[in-house]
Amino acid sequence: MPIRKVSAFEIFPGHSGNFHFATKLHLLSATFAAENRK
Repeated sequence: MPIRKVSAFEIFPGHSGNFHFATKLHLLSATFAAENRK
């Protein structure tokens, strides 16, 4: 049971990490697009 709990605990940070990475990538591409318009 503890092993199952640990693996489940490790999955959530991975998903949130992917979410933050996607958000950063989106903001970065939006900034890049804004710079290209100048």
